Amino acid sequence: GTTVIRGRFFTTANGGATWTQVPGADATDTVLTYLGVARLPNGTVYVAGGNGFFARFTPGAGGAFTQIRLLQNALSNPDTTDPLALQFTDVQFVPGSNTVGWVIGKQLVGFVGETPRFQGFIFVTRDGGNTWTRQGVIGAANYGAEFPGLNRLDVVSATLVQIAGDA
Repeated sequence: GTTVIRGRFFTTANGGATWTQVPGADATDTVLTYLGVARLPNGTVYVAGGNGFFARFTPGAGGAFTQIRLLQNALSNPDTTDPLALQFTDVQFVPGSNTVGWVIGKQLVGFVGETPRFQGFIFVTRDGGNTWTRQGVIGAANYGAEFPGLNRLDVVSATLVQIAGDA
């Protein structure tokens, strides 16, 4: 009795006049949702989503993309049956850059009554997504290990990033 519409990945090569669904790139039943996307000048696409999904899609011949999962073991997923328990919510790179970018998200850490409580996380790359390093936040509890979940990212430059989150 429930209809599940999973996240899909589409691309355009003509400024949005037409869109093509990327074969084999639909979210699985465990990932369920895609939340963030970044397209680099070289055509590489990063997709962030539910159940700890974060991947790089490298363009190939005939519009095909090769998918490589990233940060799979960087964080523990408290409930792999819940796509919302570990979410990569957004990914962005410095405008015009193929090398410097950030990915953010939220991880379920418990409940207050029946209300879920999340903590946020930030990872940065400076080598085009080959390596990602977790970032801390000066002045935040446990150097940022306890700030609320993060939802949206805006990368203005290599030194200016704006992030919006819960609470």
